[in-house]
Formats: sequence, C-alpha cells, structure tokens
Amino acid sequence: MVIVDEFHHAAASSYRRWLDHLRPQLLLGLTATPERADGLDILHWFGGRIATELRLWSALDLGLLAPFHYFAVADATDLSALEWRRGGYLPSQLSAVYTGDHRRVDLILSELHNTVADPARMRALGFYVSVEHAHFMAERFCARGLRAEALDASTPADLRQAALRRLQSGELQILFAVDLFNEGLDIPAIDTVLLLRPTESAVVFLQQLGRGLRLSPDTGKSCLTVLDFIGQQHRRFRFDLRYRALLGCSRRQLEDQLAQGFPFLPPGCRLVLDRVSSERVLTNLRQCLPSRRPQLLQELRALAAEGVIGPSSGLADWLEALAMEPADFYGIRGAGFTALRRELGRIPPHLAGPPHPQEERLSRAFAAGLLHLDDPDRLRATASSLAASDPPDPQTLAERERRQWLMLTAQLFGTGRQWRPLDQALDVLWQAGAWREELIQLLELLAERCDRRLHPLPWALPPVPLRVHGHYTRAEIEAAFGVLTDDAPWIHREGVLAHQASATDLLFITLRKSEALFSPSTRYRDLALGPALFHWESQSTTTAASPTGQRYIHHAERGSRVLLFVREQRKQDGRPGAPTEPFVCLGFARYESHEGERPMAIRWRLEREIPAAWLPVMALAV
Repeated sequence: MVIVDEFHHAAASSYRRWLDHLRPQLLLGLTATPERADGLDILHWFGGRIATELRLWSALDLGLLAPFHYFAVADATDLSALEWRRGGYLPSQLSAVYTGDHRRVDLILSELHNTVADPARMRALGFYVSVEHAHFMAERFCARGLRAEALDASTPADLRQAALRRLQSGELQILFAVDLFNEGLDIPAIDTVLLLRPTESAVVFLQQLGRGLRLSPDTGKSCLTVLDFIGQQHRRFRFDLRYRALLGCSRRQLEDQLAQGFPFLPPGCRLVLDRVSSERVLTNLRQCLPSRRPQLLQELRALAAEGVIGPSSGLADWLEALAMEPADFYGIRGAGFTALRRELGRIPPHLAGPPHPQEERLSRAFAAGLLHLDDPDRLRATASSLAASDPPDPQTLAERERRQWLMLTAQLFGTGRQWRPLDQALDVLWQAGAWREELIQLLELLAERCDRRLHPLPWALPPVPLRVHGHYTRAEIEAAFGVLTDDAPWIHREGVLAHQASATDLLFITLRKSEALFSPSTRYRDLALGPALFHWESQSTTTAASPTGQRYIHHAERGSRVLLFVREQRKQDGRPGAPTEPFVCLGFARYESHEGERPMAIRWRLEREIPAAWLPVMALAV
C-alpha cells in the first residue's frame, strides 16, 4: 500500500515516474485541493472516482475547522495599467507597486488594529508578492512595535523552523512569506491571515485560507480572521474564481449573495466586503468575462495569437485559457465550440464541411439542457457510446440503456411537439459529426468536474438510471421511470406523480414559489427541518382520510415508496428568461407524522441525509 499526501501534485512528471515505478496494489491519495490550477487530471489513478470527500463547507458545518471572519478592505493601489501576461500579473511589476508603499502599510496596520482584538497576541501569516515586498513589510511592522520576520526560499531550513516555533509559542506575532506556506504547514495556533497580493487562483486562495482553519484548543482560538486588501485590478483579473471556490456557487449566484450580504454561510462564519471593495468586485463580476459573441471571438483570436490555444486545442483547453465555466461559455448567445471553431478556421479536416441543419438548435440546448449533468458514470458511458461509428439500434437496447438515451434526447430536442422518436434523434446526432464531437468533449469535461459522490437508489428497479443527490430535469426523471416515451412525449405538470408500475410516489418540490408562476392554492410551505427531516405540504385538496392521504400515511405497510425531488426555484438564478432549474434527487423517504389537512403538512424521514452544503438553502427557502 502506498499513501501519498498532497496528492494534487501527482500530475507532475516526477510523481508520475515514482508511481509508475512503485505500481502500488493499493493507492491512497490525500489532498485538500483536488482541483489543480492547470486543469490536469489526477483522478485517473483512481478510475476517475473520489472514494470519499469532505469539502470545506461540510467540515465547517461539522465543527472540524475553525470558522472564518473574512474582511475585504479597499486600498488605493491601481493595478489596471500593469501588464497581463499568460493569465496573471508580472511579479516584478507587482513588487514595484507594493514595495515602499508606506500609505498602504498605514492602512494595513490601521485595519489590523481595528479588526483583531489584540494584535500583540495574534499569530499571523502574511502572503506577499516578492522577497523585497515581504522584507519591506516585516521592517515596517517591527517599526510599529509588532514582532515580525520575513521568510523566503533562500532562508536556511533551521532558521525557518526556528521562526515557525517562535510564531507558535507567541514570541513572534507575524511571519511574512513568499510562496512558502501555501501547503504543508501545520500550526493550529495561526489565527490571522493577511492577503496583501492579488490572488486569482482559487486553489492558492483556499490553500492560504486553510493555513489558519485548523482548530487550536490550546490557544482558545475562536475563529480565523482574514484581511484581504483589494486594489483596482486589471480588466482580466477574476475575483469570481476565488469566491466561487469558497462558496460553491455560480457567478450569477455570487452576484446575488454579494448583494444580500452572503446569507448562507456556515455557523460562526462571516464574509464582509466594505463598500468600495463590494463595488469593485461586483463591477469585476460583470465585466471580467466576454458577454457577447464578438467579444468572445476577439478574446479567442488574442489567445491564438499568443499561442495559448492552437489548432488541436479542445473544448477544455479553450475554457481553461478563457478562465470560463461551461455555463459562462454556453450562456453567450451564438457561442458554441463547433460554430466558433468554424469561424476561426480551426475545424479539423475530418470534421470539415457545411454544418448540419440542426446544429445551431442543438448547440442552444447545451446551456439549457446538459450543464447540470453530474453523474460521472452516465456521462462517461454516453460519451463512449457517442464515439462509436454508428448509432445504437433502439430495438436492441436494454431498457435501462434506452431510458438513458431518452433522457439525453429529451434534453437536446425537447418534449411535446418538439419530441423526436429515439431512432430519428439518434440519426441526427450521428449525422452532425462536428457537433457530436463537441458533445463528447462536453460530456467528458462534465464528468471530470463531478465533485460530489452520488448514491444508487437502494431498491431493485434496475431500469431506472437515477442516483441519489444527482441533478435531473422533470423530463429526465419521467424518461428514467419510463413515463416519457415515443408514445407519450408530454411531461406531466403536477407536483406529485403516482408511478404505479414501481409503486412509487414522485414528489416534485419547488422551494421558492413565485407568485407569477404558482397560484395561491399551489404555493406550499416546503423546507428541510434538518439533514434527515423534510416538511412537505400536500396538494391543497388532500385530507388524511382521502385515498391519497391514506397512501402517504400507510405507504410502508402497503409496499409503496416515496421519492423526493427538490429544487430551490423554477428558473436558474431566479431570472425569468433563464433555463429551468433541475431537481436534486433526495432519495427515498418514510412517513413520520402529519398535521392538518387541505393541505396535509407531512414530515418525511429521509433515508440519506441532505449534504451540508445544501442545507442552508433548503432550510431557509420559505
């Protein structure tokens, strides 16, 4: 057995040679940051799967880490005119701006004394841009009566360890470091972190934050204080990357949380931006990415001229170079990997030729119908099947496979009048060669980005290809249960679907009811009462004595099941023109109790607990 800590380094050639040489029968990789900044894959060592994970939010909810109080403070530095090269600032230019800036030091010390109860007793780490910057800051702090030292890669190991011991004992109050302590440092007593350089990398940001999140019973640390000083940034700088990694939300959701003062933080945590910082971050969120097709083409041409993307670059390469999420990319009207490659003259010869008549319509379906997919097994199996030279024959497919294809084609072509019989839909997919290649790349990319463990439904109905905690649209769910078919291409609209073939009641729950979309008789009070208990109100006419009410109350003894599907709101991000938000499968639930009738207020006991990251939204949705 081989155990490797900090396994995110395993994509490096030195690690690969070492692991190839050992060929371990059992390999255990440990890391706090499985997402590499360079996008390289480390999961292939484990068959593409994360065996178990505990994300930052869950660890904070469980009390395994100290809560953080993060303060973003605006400073007067203006970096907007600095050179931006290959995704970042030049360290030498940043150092020239920061080193010797005494007014900024005055601001930093003032905010430190205003925020930290007793700076003389703090144990702090500061992250800086250069050796000169770190030593300058250490000198200025010492001149103001705080015990500080600066360390860098040239500091001898014995002096470095001695400084860390003095920090831990309280003899030192702050250490200024340059690219030394992003990982591999274990000093639980650290209670303050100063971020005095622009950090765009989400991985580095979380690593620096993590230096102070360890619990410290010996020192009585109640929280980690983080001071992040924010200047005017270059137009290509991305604030969203760090905050989205911290909060686990989309860019638009980040905008909403920023405007609302971040209401869904774990217990004891605070995230505060002063007025100027908030305005800078919000402006950056709205301007940092291309929002229209001409802007996107201009950015792609610039990246091609710099040699960042080339003729063989795939979809994942483009997104990495653009620092865009799939939702950002496909959210631009007229954007699509295949269409843009054609316009840039980068279609591979074997895929050249006029576009298929359905190509534009199918590309529009990516943003609305596919980006929520988060079952890695389903994604990889579909991508592999799409790579075959010929489409499958619907007549020979096993029922589970048939339903999986119907789940996909319903998302691509639509339901109702837009429905295409499965054989015709598959023919179109195989005729649109360049577009099918894009679809394969997108599915593989989504599979690589799946970061949550899904669980099989704990019952013997193999034709239903759903997993607990996976995200699915109403059409996908009905296709998975064999309700949506070539003979019945219309989806149901009711909040409850009694599926007789499997003796299952499917409950479709929208937590935030819009008055424009729900009538007074259908705006129910639904919310999580805890990780394993869900409060649900039945249809407005249901009584306990009615056949429906009796079915809910006595489902267990009658051999039927109740399956919950929940979403926050009907439209993604709450925007009227946005795609429909998918449901998350919360799994099976058992009747526990009820109150009242018309509607009945029922408490369901979930077989699997709601993940901690979702609980704040589901519990506060009313």
